[in-house]
Amino acid sequence: MNNLTPEQEERIKKNKKNLKTFGIIFVLFLFLFPFGLFNKDKQSETPKTKTQPVQTAKQEEVIKEIFNKNAFLGKISKIEKVKDLIYTVTTVENKNQFNVLFDEAGNFKEFRVYIPDVVDFPLNISENKIIDESYFTNAINVEIPKIIEASKPREQGTVSQENALNSAINYLQTMAFSPTSLAKQLMYEGYSKEDAEFAVQNCGADWTEQTAKSASNYLQTMPFSKTGLIKQLSHEGFDKNVAKQLLDAADIDWNNQAALSANSYLETMSFSKKGLIQQLMHDGYTKEEATFGANQTGL
Repeated sequence: MNNLTPEQEERIKKNKKNLKTFGIIFVLFLFLFPFGLFNKDKQSETPKTKTQPVQTAKQEEVIKEIFNKNAFLGKISKIEKVKDLIYTVTTVENKNQFNVLFDEAGNFKEFRVYIPDVVDFPLNISENKIIDESYFTNAINVEIPKIIEASKPREQGTVSQENALNSAINYLQTMAFSPTSLAKQLMYEGYSKEDAEFAVQNCGADWTEQTAKSASNYLQTMPFSKTGLIKQLSHEGFDKNVAKQLLDAADIDWNNQAALSANSYLETMSFSKKGLIQQLMHDGYTKEEATFGANQTGL
């Protein structure tokens, strides 16, 4: 030590002091850690477990309210909490399962038809928790089966079947087809009936969407009454009920269509006002629409 300078001796004293302080802190840490004073996760879990049963009861009441307001869903057999924010509901009939989703605050978020490992289909539900029964029926009988069918892996076809399939996909990218009209077009090209049917079944077309496109195309080329357009789409091979449902929901001015039809008739032949109204009604327009259309011609 006698060979050390005053500065070196001072530095050694400071290092010893720092080591002593660190030792005290380390001992305190080892003493306090087992009591969980540094375990934030354990502290945060405590209040959560206290509120969980209350939150679960509240959410189950919301689920019961939904089923009470929508009796067509069936009677509840079991409510099972599968995750913090998701409950699976099984009905007595055991026909369908449903997933009910809640947000992080515990408020109702979404209602879904649930088929394990197959589909989790969301249903539109109003603020007062009412589900449109026709929408639900369409989802169960039409939309969900389509999803299930589309999810199934298809078998590889023969060379001619795969060629027909490629042709079908190309056609669908350029214009609207019904299953019937698409099969006819493929057979017109020379494909066999079996090849055409294979292509129609595996082309992945949304036939509801194809119906809507075809209806729009028709209305862009000539006027139609609602009844007349449904008949035309049905004649083309589209599903009549789907066509009616689409046109019922569409924002189309049928009075204007009647006026266009009336003017189109007068460009090629002569009519009395009464005769024109009768002709328009024959085309499927209502009496009110036909009268409006005839009045627009100035007769």
